[in-house]
Amino acid sequence: MGVAENQAIARVTARLENLSGPERAEALCELGTLHEGNADLKAAARAYSEAFVADPTSSLAVANAKRVYVALEQWPQALRVMEAEASLAADPSAQAAAFDECARFAANFVNDPELVGRLEGRAAEARATAQGSGDDVQLVRPEDSFSDAQPSEPAYGEGAAQATVVNPASAPMPSFAEQLRSVAKKEKFRRIAMGVAGLVALVIVVKVVLVVRVIAKCGTGHELVVEPSPPQNGLKGGTAERCLVANVDEGPRVTKDDSGNVVGREEWKGGIRVGPAEYTREDTTIERGEYVGGHRHGVWRTYDAAGQIIREVPYVNDEVEGTVVDYGPDGKKVREGAWVKNQAHGVTREFDAQGNLRFERWFREGKEIPVPNAKGGPEQFAAGAGSSWVVCKAQGDEQLYGGRPVGWWNERVRFLRNRRGEDFKQALSVMIRRAKLNGLGWDEAQAQFSEPTP
Repeated sequence: MGVAENQAIARVTARLENLSGPERAEALCELGTLHEGNADLKAAARAYSEAFVADPTSSLAVANAKRVYVALEQWPQALRVMEAEASLAADPSAQAAAFDECARFAANFVNDPELVGRLEGRAAEARATAQGSGDDVQLVRPEDSFSDAQPSEPAYGEGAAQATVVNPASAPMPSFAEQLRSVAKKEKFRRIAMGVAGLVALVIVVKVVLVVRVIAKCGTGHELVVEPSPPQNGLKGGTAERCLVANVDEGPRVTKDDSGNVVGREEWKGGIRVGPAEYTREDTTIERGEYVGGHRHGVWRTYDAAGQIIREVPYVNDEVEGTVVDYGPDGKKVREGAWVKNQAHGVTREFDAQGNLRFERWFREGKEIPVPNAKGGPEQFAAGAGSSWVVCKAQGDEQLYGGRPVGWWNERVRFLRNRRGEDFKQALSVMIRRAKLNGLGWDEAQAQFSEPTP
């Protein structure tokens, strides 16, 4: 807003203090025109509204207020001005047409059925008055309902001090209905544009989120692929998220079950598994270890659901090679055996609950063999020569049961029964034999031990 405009507004505002009635309304219309020239439509609307209050018969105040409220899309205020304009109509027929236009406006923009009914009622009253007085009642098209005038913009320039107010009759302009159609069309295009812009923004956001997710999970330049991962080799299945570069696995691969829990985690490089890995088995135990060049290598450990270690298996290039160790529920070693190239080869030892050696069993390339050079010493568990079992002497009169509760034995047996393979079957047999030596009964039907009978 320039200095001249401010000065003009100040002069008009100062004049208002001493004016009333039509003169005050005329000055307020002049002030509203100045505000419109400065693109301050809200201030212009206030000025035109005060002008109407000062002189309810001022058609200039009504026309200008209606035009500004429509431009501001303040539909209730525009409707109130339209009602006032309709009330000013001297001719009953024109008044009926004006209230009809108010009703249509309310139906299209205000969405108030009660208000629409009231306006239609006033139109009917005016129409009845027109018929009673003998006036001809004509249907008025919406575009011919009003003929608003728009004051010309004040000429602001060097030294301009006051705006010129043009009488509405001297400046023809589009009808009010045409203004409404224009506003509605603009609103329709605006909403379409906003919808298209919102859709484009949503697509961009989704793409950005996907890119960020891929970068966060895999790294820059990677592709994230989600695919089913069926159960295999006793491991849980689910949905796998793979990171690819040029269709080759590169980065982490995470498998989740239907509940979203991670049941598998691996690292890939150049299409080969490398580094640490973790899997959840169908019996809820967890395996952890490392891959070297795509093969299991080093010691792989199995844990129960509580995180207690159950087993250690050494690998060399995907083959079991070394000493396999089993642990009881209390974390103590209960069994260890030598393995070579995925087969039991050498001695396998069993321990009691206190860690004392109890049995030794010998294997060669996965097959059980007699105890090498067994000459007395340890007493034989089974009758006859050549048995592969050796029962080691306990310290004093201590028994294998060792004060351990029956639940300790059941936990171990449940673990062995749920595992597959000949090695686990043999381990299960060892546990049952040890329990019987301590007087614990084994119930095949119930699959559990029972307390010894006193």
